[in-house]
This record gives sequence, structure tokens and C-alpha cells, in this order.
Amino acid sequence: MVGGMFLVALGTVTVASADTGQSVTKAPASEATAAAADEQFLTAGELLQSCRGAAGSREDGLCLEFIFGLVRTVTEMQQQDPATQYFCIDPGATPIRTVQGTLLRGLEERRDVAAMPAFEIAIDVLGRAWPCVQVQPR
Repeated sequence: MVGGMFLVALGTVTVASADTGQSVTKAPASEATAAAADEQFLTAGELLQSCRGAAGSREDGLCLEFIFGLVRTVTEMQQQDPATQYFCIDPGATPIRTVQGTLLRGLEERRDVAAMPAFEIAIDVLGRAWPCVQVQPR
């Protein structure tokens, strides 16, 4: 599903529309609902196709929206729980096109996981490129 993102967590299903930016939470999520939502995740293969789109194209826009949303979400999660570290990208210092290029290369290298949810593969690729480094006090 390219037009939106489904998140299943803590017994609820949250549907976020990429078109409107609005989200609706439905609770509680049954196993059937969770399975149906899981089938609707944007896959790594679909993300790769979008990220290959020409600059300024609809596909390119979808790729950039995905990256922006993922980086923003992970950054906020890490601020709320510093023990949870997936990747450390400074959105103010790292151009989104740099992140896009890194993600595109990572997706191309991992075509064997094209059917997996894009967010899982993207977190792994970005975590390898921008690992969180613990600074040791002196």
C-alpha cells in the first residue's frame, strides 16, 4: 500500500494517511486485524521502486515522505526512550537526499527482502549508515 502506513502496537491499529497526514486509531486490534494491517505495509520492494523515481516525480515524493516520517518518528521515539537507539540522523545537518541515496543503495543491495515491510529494512539500512555512538565520559 503506497498511499498510507499502518502501525500495529499495543493492541491498537493506527492508520496514517500519506495523503492527508491524519491518523485514526482503532482499538482493540484482533489478530485478524493485525494480520490484515501487516499485509498492507509498504514493502521494501515498493519503497525501492519509489526511491528510484525521477526527482520531483510522484514516486520520488512518496520516497521522501517515507524517509521524513521514519526519521522523525524514530528521532521522537529515541528522545522519549534514550535506551532505544535505531539510528542517529541529525535532520538539521543531514540532507534528506543524502539519506535517500543511502537508503536506495541499501535497498538495492538487499533485494532478497523485497517482500518485507519497508520500515524494518529501512531502519536496518539507516542504522548501519548512521549508528548511534555512545560518548564515554572522561
